Amino acid sequence: MSGFVFFREKQLALRVAAAWPFHRTVAGSVRAVLDEEIRRSGSLDEVQLYFENPCAQACEFCEEPRRRGRFPSRHLASLLQRSQELGLDLVGSGALAALVDALVDLEPKVPLTITGHDWTRHPRRPEILAALERRPDARLRLQGPSLGFSSPELTRRVAALPGLEWIATTLQSSDAAEHDAMVGAPGAHAELIAALDNLKAARVPVLLTVVLSRRALRTLPETLSFLSARQLSVSLQAFIPDEAMGPAFDVLAPLDELRRALDRAPREALDAIHSVVGVPPCAAPAQLRRKIAPAHRMKGREGARFGAGCGTCAARGRCSGVPSSYLVALGARGMEPLASTD
Repeated sequence: MSGFVFFREKQLALRVAAAWPFHRTVAGSVRAVLDEEIRRSGSLDEVQLYFENPCAQACEFCEEPRRRGRFPSRHLASLLQRSQELGLDLVGSGALAALVDALVDLEPKVPLTITGHDWTRHPRRPEILAALERRPDARLRLQGPSLGFSSPELTRRVAALPGLEWIATTLQSSDAAEHDAMVGAPGAHAELIAALDNLKAARVPVLLTVVLSRRALRTLPETLSFLSARQLSVSLQAFIPDEAMGPAFDVLAPLDELRRALDRAPREALDAIHSVVGVPPCAAPAQLRRKIAPAHRMKGREGARFGAGCGTCAARGRCSGVPSSYLVALGARGMEPLASTD
């Protein structure tokens, strides 16, 4: 996707501020930033806006909790929260509303994905929703922990957005204790299940993800059966560390353990899987290989690597390989060349 653009909240705020002296309005500054991105990539297909309010979770597969509590990150986080509370951020300045306007005015309209540290608990959530509601023709996608949707009132308000295409969230395990341990938040499982029930009742399309950390494999067969029974589909997403995280040896899921976990799942439970992202075909049963997709790479992430035996694999050419940290931590463990992709 050549025109995929990812903005962090404070990064975009700084770019808008830098453009202000030349355009003198928030709307003009936002449009200038978008024009710069279009010139750089040649197109604009999706904009992701990552809100950086303090997160209520500390997921084992997330980069941010490993930095939380360390200076200067702690100091910067407090300043960001203060600016949000004072209305000096993207939302209070009107930049978010201007961004929505600019994306709607493009031809064709470009979807805006709101993501980040559970934006449903952002200190300026009412203003975020108001900015989204004022343009019923906007294309909107929402992702994150999304625990705020355990509130029926919030769910109904968001479900009423005419341009809402989907809401994405993550379930790490059907076992409450396991899920809560992986996301570092006691009670998160109960809130998430309530949110899923509310979203289903509101008929909101839900994109559910399981991040394939090593711990998630312990209960993966049961999780898939749980989702199948609730008629929920799921995307299995490989854990691909950012370079800043280092090798993250304790979180990486060995491919042979992933294959055994999938082999233990009942066949009907595998039907709940609609995609497998960033996993080599050799780690998936034949039933799932047609659902494998390469990982979407963003600038700054680890490159894909292949094992010594991969050159003889029948899947070479459409396999996304593994992150370099996998080979450092586990070598070619579980990377078995396939004689056929059938």
